[in-house]
Amino acid sequence: MSAQCPHYKVDYSKDLVRVLKGLGERARRLGFAKTLGLALREIVDHLEKEPAAWGTPGLFFKALGLQKYTRQWWVLRVTYAVDEDRCLVYLLDIKPRRDHPLSTHHETNGAA
Repeated sequence: MSAQCPHYKVDYSKDLVRVLKGLGERARRLGFAKTLGLALREIVDHLEKEPAAWGTPGLFFKALGLQKYTRQWWVLRVTYAVDEDRCLVYLLDIKPRRDHPLSTHHETNGAA
């Protein structure tokens, strides 16, 4: 946890909510719903408590004061940005690995 931010608020777009709902539907269909739910809860827990320590830093957006991070968790690639001044985490994207059955790429290519 940051000394300045004992707790971060996690924010995400309506588009990401739609993506996550689709991911949840695929997970239910493929028998991964419980595992996906647990992974998503763990992701949010890490983002609320110590997002900078949890991810690998990427681009820094100086004008916005945002540091972008990525992290692989279970089969999910998580992309987010942290605003330390406002104690906010912007959850930008969560995607399954392309080789995992939860991936839409996996479905469209008919991979086994």
